[in-house]
Parts: sequence; structure tokens; C-alpha cells
Amino acid sequence: MRYKISVIIPVYNGEKYIHECFDSIINQSLGIENIEVIVVDDSSTDDSIEIIKQYVEKYNSFKLIKQNHNQGSGPARNLGLKHATSDYVTFMDCDDYISLDAYENALEIFKNDKTLDLVMYKWEEFNEKGLLYRNDIAKTSLKQHKIVTNINDAPELIFATFAYIKVYAKRLFQYLVFPPRSYQDNIASARVMINSNKIYVAENICCYYRQRSDSVSKEVSARNYLNILISAKQVLDLRENSDDKYYNVLSYLALKLTYHSIYYICKKPGFTLKEGEIVYSELKNYPKYFSREILKEYQEKFPNYLQCSEQTLWDLNEMDYYEYVVKNRCQHTIKDLNNQKNELSKKNKKLKNKNKRLKKKLSKQNKINKDILNSRSWKLTSFLRKFMSIFR
Repeated sequence: MRYKISVIIPVYNGEKYIHECFDSIINQSLGIENIEVIVVDDSSTDDSIEIIKQYVEKYNSFKLIKQNHNQGSGPARNLGLKHATSDYVTFMDCDDYISLDAYENALEIFKNDKTLDLVMYKWEEFNEKGLLYRNDIAKTSLKQHKIVTNINDAPELIFATFAYIKVYAKRLFQYLVFPPRSYQDNIASARVMINSNKIYVAENICCYYRQRSDSVSKEVSARNYLNILISAKQVLDLRENSDDKYYNVLSYLALKLTYHSIYYICKKPGFTLKEGEIVYSELKNYPKYFSREILKEYQEKFPNYLQCSEQTLWDLNEMDYYEYVVKNRCQHTIKDLNNQKNELSKKNKKLKNKNKRLKKKLSKQNKINKDILNSRSWKLTSFLRKFMSIFR
């Protein structure tokens, strides 16, 4: 049977969530019979494999592929792609789900324009409490329909790197190679973006991304931030080996990734000095890849999209690790404390002024009281007050 679209889903210990993910595909308006679902088990240790087998037995569209040892979602995606048989491919994470008319809408878009290589669509984040309303440039760039024939005309799309917010035409399959580590979407997405002849941003498709506190990518560790820097270096290497017209847009993505690690050392909660030192030794290699002109262009196009000041990049050339930490973390804390001190000082000054006004008012009242007590009328009526007090 010829499927219309292949959906590749890496699974590692996803027993809590894969029912919701799989059901959102089964219930697609396109019809499950038209969707090839390639599930790659990355050596799960929970009951994921048993749940997957239930779907494989019930639906001919489901295929199970096993990795012999845990390698991560990147190699799982690569393996799944080798088994895809349709002309269009997309990806899902096993803890996410997608709008029920997503694949029908995407294929209709491709059907109406044979020159399209890529359909992109928005995503929303959620957790057990519901939707999380967090916006950034990448999310905003996908909320309005547009057709892009050159990524330089819509450079904000370079930041929309997630594999699961795209449907890829067959011509792009050769660029879908995912490294074996976290944050592996970045380089694959960058390759796809600069090699797409035409990109269609669809406003009527949405993928729902689950924010999990136990996600590896959420871990505050040197390993994660080193992986981010590796992603940045891969994008920089792609920049050097690509047409010069993509130099700037690839620099923007690499710069953003580099600043993720700068933020880790300068501001990130959960930072530890020992692990920060590991990241810093690698991070010092990165300022040389960026010019002040690139940074200026970046800030003009994406104001307020750097997590730390421009100077934090150049300081890497000049400072040792502890000097850098003191300047960018401790001084930030000192600045906050000084701001708090200034606020308290202002409040204290207001209280002093208020107290001064009250003292002045009390002094005035005391003088009035004294004048009354010393007055002739007060003295003449003293016998009357004593007489009245007997009857109280």
C-alpha cells in the first residue's frame, strides 16, 4: 500500500503519554489508512513496548522498529527515516499530540503547489495544568500565513528549529540527519531551511508540545549547555560550507545558541561553579566566530532577543572564569540589592517626612492644650467639672 505521509515517532519510556500521541494520529481526518506510523523504540525500560505492540496488532499502518541500545531521539529519527515509504515525512515526540486535521491540511497545501518543499506550522506548549502562554520570535513567526522563497526574507523562521512542526517533501530527506544528543533539531533544521526552494507557513495546523519537568533538555547541567554549544558549532560549520547569502541568517541561529550558554553562567538558576567552569572553558572559543556587525544586525532585527548584554560575549576574550562570574552574576546580585536598598531608603525617607509632619501636628496640638489649661475660663470652671464628676 502507498501511504500519503509517514510519521516517525521515537519512544523512550513514554508509557504515560503515548496513548494520547498515537490517538491524535489515528483520529486524523486524513484517515489512519493513509498514514504510515513508524515507531522507533529506543530501548525503553517501562511498558512502552507493550503498548506499541497493541497498536501494531490493531492497525496495519503502525510499524515497530527497535534500537538495540538507548541512543537518543536523533538516531531513532534517522533509523525511522530509512523505513519511510511515502513522499512526505513528519516527526512527533511520543509525549505530544497534534490537531486532528493537521496532515490533511498539510498534504492539501503540497497538492496545490508542487514547488513546495516544506510546510511549517505553529505549536503550543502545555503541562498538566493546561496551555502555557509563552511567546518568542519563533512562535510568533508561525502564527500568520506566509510563503517564503528565501529564508533571508523571513530570518525569524531560522529559530523555529523543532522537527515536529514541519512536514518535509522528499527532496529534503537528504538533509534530515540528526546527531546523537540533545538539541539535535538545530543543525537538521538549519540544513532544511537553507535548502528549501519554497516554505509555506500554515496558520491552521498546530502541534501540542508537552513541557515535562523530567525532560533531559530541562536539566541544568554542563552536559546540556555543552550540547547547545556543539549545536552552535555545527551551524557555524554549515555557515562556512554554504552559499555566502546564508552567512548572516546562520550566524543569527549560532549566536542565539551561544547566548544560551552565556545565560547559563551569567543568570541561570541552578547554576553551579564547578559545572559552569566546564562550560566556560569551551565557551571562550566562540567570540571569534561573530563580528560586531553581525551582533548589531541581530539586535536590530530581533531586539530584546538576547538573554544577556552584548558585552558578555566580548568579556569572554578578556576575563578568566571567576572574574567573569563575579562581574556578570555577583554584580547583578549586588545591583539588585542596591536597588532594594534604594527603594527602602526612599520608603524610609517618606516615613521620616511623615513622622516629621506628625510631630509638628502633635506639637501644635500640645500648645493648644497647654493654652486651654492655662486659660482663665478653664480655671474658673474647675469647680463645675469636679461637681459633675460626682454624678458620673
